[in-house]
This record gives sequence, C-alpha cells and structure tokens, in this order.
Amino acid sequence: MNYEDGLRLYYSRNTVLEGNTMVNNKYNFGVDGQNFAEFNHTIDASNLVDNRPILYRIGLSNEVFDSGIEVGTLCLINADNVTVKDLHVSGNGNGLLLWNATGSIVQNVTASSNNYGVVLRKSHGNVVRGNSCPDNWVGIFLEDSDGNIVEGNSVPSNEKGISLYNSDDNILRGNTAIDNLYGIRLFASSSNKVYHNNWIENTEQIDLVNSHDNVLDDGSEGNFWSDYAGLDSNEDGLGDSAYDRGTTRDLYPLMGRFYEFQVATDRKGFHVQMICSSLVTGFNSKRTGDGDARIINFNVTNESGTPGFCRISIPTEFLSGPYLAKTYESSWTNTPSGMLPGSNETRSLIYLNYESTIRSITIQGREPNPNRFPAIGVIALFAALLVGALFLLHFAAKKRTTKAKIIKRCMISLASRQPIFLKMERPRV
Repeated sequence: MNYEDGLRLYYSRNTVLEGNTMVNNKYNFGVDGQNFAEFNHTIDASNLVDNRPILYRIGLSNEVFDSGIEVGTLCLINADNVTVKDLHVSGNGNGLLLWNATGSIVQNVTASSNNYGVVLRKSHGNVVRGNSCPDNWVGIFLEDSDGNIVEGNSVPSNEKGISLYNSDDNILRGNTAIDNLYGIRLFASSSNKVYHNNWIENTEQIDLVNSHDNVLDDGSEGNFWSDYAGLDSNEDGLGDSAYDRGTTRDLYPLMGRFYEFQVATDRKGFHVQMICSSLVTGFNSKRTGDGDARIINFNVTNESGTPGFCRISIPTEFLSGPYLAKTYESSWTNTPSGMLPGSNETRSLIYLNYESTIRSITIQGREPNPNRFPAIGVIALFAALLVGALFLLHFAAKKRTTKAKIIKRCMISLASRQPIFLKMERPRV
C-alpha cells in the first residue's frame, strides 16, 4: 500500500527476485535501464503483483502470450517474433514492456493504471495494434525505437496518450486519444508519419519538443483534430485549410472522426473506412437475400440539433455500385448521396448529409458473386480443351489419310517399277 512503487529495479544489475508479494501499491513492480546488463535479472513466477505472477522472460522467439496465461505484468527482454494478445495488465511501472524486441505483435491488450501502459524500448519493426491504454501516466511509450507501427489503439485519460522519445521513422495511424493532457508528444523524435488518428479534447493535442520532419498526413488525408476550426466548402470530408502546429502542419485535416471496420465475404476480408461527424457504433454487413445485393449498416449518435455527415470509402471488390443510401429516424427513407471525385475502379467514396435526428444509416450495393466467376472460368477452360481436342483429332486424321495415300502410291510404283514423285502438303487447320 505504498504511494508510489512496491519494488522497482532502477538501473540495477544481476538481481535475483524470488517469492516477493506486492499488493495495492500505486505501481507494484517496475524495471528501468538503458542496456542489457540493467535488464539481465532472474525474476521467476513466484513473485506476485496483486496475486498474479510476474512473467519476466529473456531471450525468447516465436512464442505466444495470450489469455490462456495468468499474468500480473509482462516483461520481454531480447524478444523476436513474439505475439502478445488478449491480456489485461494494471497497476505496475510498465504494464507491458518489450526491450530489444523485433518482429513482434502486441494486440488487444488492456493496460490500465500503470506508470507506462505499453512500452517499447530499443525495439524495431514491431506492431502495436488495437490495444486499450486508459488512466496511465503514459498510454503507449516508444523510446529509442524505430520503424514500428502503432495503429488502432485507444488511449484515453492519460497524462500523455502516445509519447515518442528519441524514436524515428515510426507510423502512427488510426489511434484515438481522448481527454489526455497531451494527445501525442514527440520528444527528439523525427521523420514519423502520423495520420488517420483522432485527437479529441486533449488539453494539448500535439506537443513537439526538438522534433523535426514529422508528417501529419499520408499525402491525401490527415488526422481529426477536435479543435480544428476550418471549413469544408466542397463537402469531401477534408478541411479547406491546414491544421497548423508551427513547425508541423496537417495539410489535409479530417472534418470528422476516422473509423476503419473489417468486413468479409466468402472470398476474403476488406476494410471500410469512414470519416464521420457522428459517433458510429454497431457497424455490420450482410447480404439481403435479393440476388447479389449486400448492405452495410451502422448507427450514428449526433449532438442535439447538429446535422451530420459521413464520407464512406468502400472497396469495389467488396461492394460495387450503383449505391442506394437510406437513413432511419422513425422509418427508412432514401437519402441523396454523391460519389466524390476521388472514387476509382478499386474504391468508391460516398458522401451524404443527414439531420441530427437520424439514428441509423444503410448503404446498399452489389457484391461480386463469388460463384459466378469460377463457373465462367470452368466453362472457358472446357471450351478451350474441346477446341484443342478437335484440332488434334483433325490433324491426326489428316496425317493418317496422307500416310495411307503415300503407302498406296509406293506400292503401285514398286509393282510398275516407275519412279514416284510425292508432293507433301501441310495439313490445313
């Protein structure tokens, strides 16, 4: 029941921990250091935090840590190609620590009420995806870590939602940071790419300290900033002016929150992206039972009296036009929608406005029939084989006829002792 740490190894070396119990401290257990010697400890599962074991592993590869294990905090040192998923870690110095990790995945982890939620130190080429990190001092922290992907995470109510320290060339996309003191802080971190994130009601949306050449868009779309005051005169879901942060600018700020949903047909999976001024829930997709018709459906929650808009990006291989949009208030009503100029043969961009009282939206289109194209392929193959067989039969028959004629003329020549002159003809096909 200490105000700060229960047991903390701070730049320590060769420590052996056995049979220690840490309960109800603000941060039960933590470890800090800069080089391997300061992480080279012997800490077994007899050490407990809030009655759950500490898992401290050194030098592992190709392993999976998931909900099938019991863990209070997880520290992976010198890890390669490791998967961590579906865990819940709380109340520690590091909820989840990866030191010198490469090619690893951290997914669907809940790290709450830690000093640092999910931590990558000296780690490269990893993916941190779909995690929830609320109520930490820092939600997601990268230190001396380059070339990682941080995507689709939720980081609410921390001091710093996402923080990078001396970390370059990382991609941060699709994350949502709400009600933090700092939405994102970049300290001595450069050449990172930050786009499709939602920075909502943070006291300071973005804090740049000695950081340069960071890009706040992907070349055509940027981030949603809840304090952006620009307009969207051409109704394409993007602001007409940049979101200016002094040394760094988002040239294509989003006018609504960014969403990305996974959908699937019988053939494969797809991603539907959305920029929407409303809170979107209940997204789903299904066939209607009417031929190859398929719909996507979702619920919207709007501020009272405020009209809404959605710009939906749909892969045409998943759902092709023509599209029909409907909105639901007390009944379903056809709603005007337009195709934006950015639409192409692979992706359709649909834009629609709606009143604040609308509760649900449906987009209907046509799903390419997964059974249609294989059947055509089989018929075409059969036809090609049939033509080839007829050609071979015809050629063989011509050959046999020609051979018989030659033999017959040779027999006559031998009987009459007269020379024979043969004219060889190429079979006509």
